[in-house]
Amino acid sequence: MIKINGVPLSRQPQAVSVSYNALAAETSGRNAKGQMLIDRVAIKAKLELKWGGLTAAEAAGILSAISGVFISVTYDDLKAGAPKTITCYTGDPQMEVSHKLANGQYYYKSLSVSLIEQ
Repeated sequence: MIKINGVPLSRQPQAVSVSYNALAAETSGRNAKGQMLIDRVAIKAKLELKWGGLTAAEAAGILSAISGVFISVTYDDLKAGAPKTITCYTGDPQMEVSHKLANGQYYYKSLSVSLIEQ
C-alpha cells in the first residue's frame, strides 16, 4: 500500500516498481590502470507508480497528493521486508486521455509518475 504524507492514496496504483540507485562521489572513476574506483555515498530508491482507467476526479486527487516539492512516501520495501517511509520528490506525471465523457469530463487511460528519494 502506498501512503503519501501518512495518508493511503484513495486509488492505489495498478503497478509499482522499485529500483535502487547507487550514487557515487565525484571522485569516482577509472584510474591510470583502467580500474573502476567507486566511492559509494548512498543508495536511493525510485518508485514508478502506474494507474489505469481514471476519472478526472481520481487523477486530480492523485496529482494533488503528490504536488508538494518533497513528500513523505510509505511503500512495501522488499529489501527491508517491511513498510518503509522515505522523503521523495516527483518526476513529471504523464497522463494519457482516453476520451471525453458525456458530462464533459475527461477519462484517463493512464497516469504514471516517478517518486525519487531525496
